[in-house]
Amino acid sequence: MAFDEMRKNQTAKNIAMGDQSISKFTWDYEDHITSIVRRAEREGQFETVKGKGMALDPDLTYNPERQLNKVLKDNGFLPRWVELGREIDHLKHELTLFDDTYNIERTIKSINKKVMDHNMSCPRTAQKSGIRLEDYLRESGL
Repeated sequence: MAFDEMRKNQTAKNIAMGDQSISKFTWDYEDHITSIVRRAEREGQFETVKGKGMALDPDLTYNPERQLNKVLKDNGFLPRWVELGREIDHLKHELTLFDDTYNIERTIKSINKKVMDHNMSCPRTAQKSGIRLEDYLRESGL
């Protein structure tokens, strides 16, 4: 059966069912609730619904992570991975102030531990990389 013929048959079936608002491609199955809602739409029962046409507040859409972060932010808390990121940045700044290998080694271990904790709890796009002691000592000339 050619594609055009299948489309004509489906259109004829839709017309016979009394639903002319369905697009070219439809599923043969429609559950009971969907058929009730579509019939109500055709009859105009949703025209007087309060709030129709208003933009949805993006904070109210279903996104559990966003909702959690909003609640935390509104109450003065940050997600743990954000706090760890700030601590890592602070330690990296402190690292530039040291000139003895003991403090540098201790700070790099602390940074790498926090980076591992950070990467386990943050989104993939926010992950950080650790610091290798040998590379840092070579780059800083110590």
